[in-house]
Amino acid sequence: TRALAATTASIGVLVSLVLWRLTVREDAARRAAQRSEAVRSRFFAAMSHELRTPINAILGYNDLVLAEVYG
Repeated sequence: TRALAATTASIGVLVSLVLWRLTVREDAARRAAQRSEAVRSRFFAAMSHELRTPINAILGYNDLVLAEVYG
């Protein structure tokens, strides 16, 4: 029974170490995904702004042309 107790304790320690290592990897992967999402969000916000500004100007000029406002 003493050998069984030692084996069980050793297996418990090994399982705990494996679970700890998996948790560390999962945490690192989650942080990397969050950083990636933040970069993606900033990129799309900037691109949206950069596209929206000239499109608004084009629409405004189009309205002037349609209204036959010149000068």
